[in-house]
Amino acid sequence: MAQPRFETVGTSTIQIAPYNKDRTSISILNNHASNILYIGDDGRLTTTEGFPIRSYNGITLAFYSGDDPRRAIYAVASGASTDVRILEGFGGWNPSLGDRYGSSE
Repeated sequence: MAQPRFETVGTSTIQIAPYNKDRTSISILNNHASNILYIGDDGRLTTTEGFPIRSYNGITLAFYSGDDPRRAIYAVASGASTDVRILEGFGGWNPSLGDRYGSSE
């Protein structure tokens, strides 16, 4: 299994995952005790528009569940120094390959 990446998100929007045509899934965990993390695919993301991820909760975006994990993902938090863990997958089904097998990087 790949090692998760760590990002620190504050009250200004940052990109936590760039567009990647080979990514087949991405998991994002809010590893902060009290701050709420908000994610979206727009660099102008705000806490009123983003998808909220509460403390010690996460989300996985994957082709097999109808999402497009290749898209860039932005994040902003309700407070400073929000610890975020990101795990990207590069195997399995990728519709751009026309089959159910992706690269195994």
